[in-house]
Amino acid sequence: MVPPSGLGIAQYSHTVVLKVCVSRKALFACRVVAQVKISKCRYVVWSSDMSHVALLSKHTVLICTRRLESKCSVHENTRVKSGAWTDDGIFIYTTSNHIKYALING
Repeated sequence: MVPPSGLGIAQYSHTVVLKVCVSRKALFACRVVAQVKISKCRYVVWSSDMSHVALLSKHTVLICTRRLESKCSVHENTRVKSGAWTDDGIFIYTTSNHIKYALING
């Protein structure tokens, strides 16, 4: 799916790619703007102002800017289940056993 701004996220084997599309009909004519390495990304959670994004895989939380510049990476021993952004820019996520948080600056 391509959001109205023309930005879209696609996942390849061990990489998440940010693409810019000019037309909704020509999804394959998009150009890659940025990419970040993360193994098997399961969820993508955008902050309310779209300035940051959290990429969740089975055991990793990766917080990036809107241009996929890595800001913070957290590795968990237990499975990461879900997460949400607060209005203050704090990412709250849950594992199988705990509720935890991650800050943008690490």
